[in-house]
Amino acid sequence: NAAFAAFLGSFSAFLLGIVAYDYTKRRERWKLHHDAVVKSERLMNRHLNQISGNIFLLKGALEVYAKGAFSENVLIQLESPEISLDLHNLEIVNVYEDYQSLVEKVNHDLASWNRSNDRLFDAALSGRVPVADIDVNRKHLAERTQEIINHLEDLMEETYTTGAYVREFIKADKRPKFAYLKSTLDIHISPEDVSKERKKFVKESEETMKKDREGRLKKYQK
Repeated sequence: NAAFAAFLGSFSAFLLGIVAYDYTKRRERWKLHHDAVVKSERLMNRHLNQISGNIFLLKGALEVYAKGAFSENVLIQLESPEISLDLHNLEIVNVYEDYQSLVEKVNHDLASWNRSNDRLFDAALSGRVPVADIDVNRKHLAERTQEIINHLEDLMEETYTTGAYVREFIKADKRPKFAYLKSTLDIHISPEDVSKERKKFVKESEETMKKDREGRLKKYQK
């Protein structure tokens, strides 16, 4: 009896250990997923600033080209982390990866523009390229610049939409009881909810940008 009781006690402790280990791992998995969702929300906000900054630089370059001069602006690449690896819901994985593919395409455009602008500037400085050829290349780069501005403006709209989706997802993604992950796997955000949240997101973003601009202007007016 004593031997059996000792065995039963050890076996019970073993089972409890397995249950505790399984619970801990599920909870860690949810936290990893949740942290990734929060990171993606913050990324959307940073992207809005980065996109806006690049549009500002490109419009400045267009003004310079129109005067027959050269731009020394350098465009900033948008962050593109592999957040989807930690997400635990197929829908948000697909949403994020679709958005990430757009970011990568725009980043390719930004890198290409930096190279072209540098080459044009270097060619003009070298004095070995005829002025007429420089003018033709400047015109082509100006046209490409406007195309990239259009792509960035389109990406900004996608950023608002994706950001609104992520914000809605965070509202629905509560830590499940006993860390069972099925509720996270089953989350679905409707287009109607995304549309409503998008309006709020755009309004908040525009108000923030306005305050930032006014703050900078006040600083220079002192």
